[in-house]
Amino acid sequence: MSGTASGKEKHREGPIAGQLPAEIAAQGCLGAPIPEEYGGKGLDMRAWGRLCEAAGKISLARAGLYTVHGMVSRAILRWGTAAQRERWLPLMAKGKVIGAFALSEAQAGSDAGNVETAAARTGNSYSLTGVKKWVSFGEAAGVTLVIARTIEGLSAFLVEKDTPGLTCVTINGMLGMRESMLSELHLAQAIVPGENLLGAEGFGFSAVAQSALDFGRYSVAWASLGIARACLEETIALAAGSPGSRGNSLIEGALAEMAAEVEAAGLLCLKAGFSREHGDPASIRDACMAKYFASRTAMKCADDALRLSGLAGCSSGSPLERYFRDAKALEIIEGTSQVLEILIGSSSSFFRES
Repeated sequence: MSGTASGKEKHREGPIAGQLPAEIAAQGCLGAPIPEEYGGKGLDMRAWGRLCEAAGKISLARAGLYTVHGMVSRAILRWGTAAQRERWLPLMAKGKVIGAFALSEAQAGSDAGNVETAAARTGNSYSLTGVKKWVSFGEAAGVTLVIARTIEGLSAFLVEKDTPGLTCVTINGMLGMRESMLSELHLAQAIVPGENLLGAEGFGFSAVAQSALDFGRYSVAWASLGIARACLEETIALAAGSPGSRGNSLIEGALAEMAAEVEAAGLLCLKAGFSREHGDPASIRDACMAKYFASRTAMKCADDALRLSGLAGCSSGSPLERYFRDAKALEIIEGTSQVLEILIGSSSSFFRES
């Protein structure tokens, strides 16, 4: 597995994005969080975090693929039947099948209670109808974890790529995440076999999606750390190459602040990894805190780096310009900063420990 890339890859976006899943699959990274018994690498959570951090320094698309693929594989590992695990996890570990996660809709972003996609039982199958938005790597996915509403409530389904009635529409023109193959999934009475129900009816959000989002937040926290650290390193390099920066207290002060915030974000990520590895009940809160602080740090570091670099950093193709756009997305995906504030603030363990 490799978390590094050439400078050419480091700054690319756009038309070659479709090659990314195959490249990453060939490196073996997609199986990193999957247990060895299913053909994965079985990395512990802190090692997985470091991999996501390295990916974040390369591109948010790479980190995003690690995240959504991991969210689906971990959901299958935890909530799937033995048959589902045996079928999907070996393929996902080798990158032969890419996983995607479809929860959001036009009126159901932060509030999953507004999900309108419906799943009607028809014999031994389900008929899914609705539109899912902002699905990362939806075009590349061989299986998508779709949250839909049944009579019992929100439920989770493993929807295969060639399912009749499923159409994938590319989303273009996004501010950031431009390599992430963002898609809309249109489900028009798409027939999904009953054995593709993940978990029980009515447990799709409270159990399956929540555990997937928890893993996603943890992964995104580390990817945010990667972008923040990359911004700091780029800014230090720019300052080192500018004689006027030496001894400038304003620049040195900004760099010191960036460095301290990056280190603090790193410690929160490590704490979240440690608590996950040890089954600490506070691990969900720790992941929220790490994602909240690290994503805000990435945005602040990207903003500071652009101000210190001047117009050169705003140029198309500049790594800082891309980091800035991608950092904004990090404050939104897998729970906005405002949603995470609510989750952290409402945590009983948070008040008990304070």
